[in-house]
Amino acid sequence: MSNKILYKVLPKSLIVIFLLSSFWACRKEQVNLLEGEWKMVGGPVVVLENQDYFFSFTEDRIYSGFTPIDSPENRDTCGRGKYYLRNNILTVDAIANECRGLTYHEDFTIKELTKDILIIYQFDGGYRLYEFVKVQNKD
Repeated sequence: MSNKILYKVLPKSLIVIFLLSSFWACRKEQVNLLEGEWKMVGGPVVVLENQDYFFSFTEDRIYSGFTPIDSPENRDTCGRGKYYLRNNILTVDAIANECRGLTYHEDFTIKELTKDILIIYQFDGGYRLYEFVKVQNKD
């Protein structure tokens, strides 16, 4: 009788282990793709002349801000904090400093994430879409 229970329980346990490892691998892949700096190329923001908005991700931290195009050394990082990824939801738990009229302290749904493109959106009083391109390191 104990062998019958083992044969019933073991396959279910293996399925759970497989699903959890798949979820972890998918999350890790998303974190790896997110790491680095992203320049905003589209979104529901008032475009400020000569300013580039950015998100920058490390393994578990996010930094947001803007860079003057004509003087990149005067970069302003006006938001920083942790972020979390769960089921294609990017939760930004950044200090909600205002960054030229923008604050980022919310949940975003990842619409597309590749090594070059990040598109996120949210429904908060309307549909808002943010589009980013990956900033390539100049080596």
